[in-house]
Amino acid sequence: MTITIPNSLLIFIISIILLSTTSALPEQVLITPAITNVNGNSNNGGSGGGSGGGLSSEAFSNIEFRESQLRYIYYDKISPYIFTTTNNPISFINIIGNVNFGDVKTTVEVLKSRSTLSTKEPPGTVYKYINIWAGTSAFNTARNIKNAAIGFRVTNSWLAEQESTDGQIRIAHWTGTDWKILDTTKMSIDDTYTYFETITDTFSLFAIIKAEPPAPFLASSTQPDKLEVITIDLQPVDIEPTPQNTEYPVPMPMTPAIGTEYSILVLITTYILKKVQKI
Repeated sequence: MTITIPNSLLIFIISIILLSTTSALPEQVLITPAITNVNGNSNNGGSGGGSGGGLSSEAFSNIEFRESQLRYIYYDKISPYIFTTTNNPISFINIIGNVNFGDVKTTVEVLKSRSTLSTKEPPGTVYKYINIWAGTSAFNTARNIKNAAIGFRVTNSWLAEQESTDGQIRIAHWTGTDWKILDTTKMSIDDTYTYFETITDTFSLFAIIKAEPPAPFLASSTQPDKLEVITIDLQPVDIEPTPQNTEYPVPMPMTPAIGTEYSILVLITTYILKKVQKI
């Protein structure tokens, strides 16, 4: 006896078997960076979900290229964003969340010149202008970001041309009205780059700069009258100690007072002379 199974039923049975087999496999999610060149063509689209990433307000003509990464933001844990494009001076961004926020896309925009969103130049000599956008404005606040480290690199050839020291390389952060200079730490150096790190709690416009040293103090051209200095040469003087008299003074004999006795003697003599004259 031959049993004929319709093709539709056979396909359904095979689908059930395959579905039950693949459902037992662990889920794997591959997230790759989305790199956009100056023409705006995306090489791949590895971002989405969570807060996503807000649209940049930067003038499109001022953007050299973009590089994006998608990571899940955890409370009190590091979420690393690694950037590998050669022309990107940002090598990594590590975000520690104040909350569990979900997927957040972080985008680095390397600019051709100063951002069109700032109103003045940062201090010092600029190496690169960069915009960093982390998620949307709903995420990009100090309330949600506990701490964020930005790793960046500067070519050794540029450092040599500028005759700059490690302590002069800083990142300037646009606050909305002015540039704030962030503290920077040198991390390492290789044949091509010197690597630095800085700390922030929000993202927006940045500039890698060589900070100028403080200007030296210039003395006033009007000098006060010079005071004459008188030098007195004091010579040491040997002073001999005065010998102390250890002998006790000899008491002087008291001289009797003769004034009263003399007066009595005069009176007696006068009295006798008067008596003699009467006789």
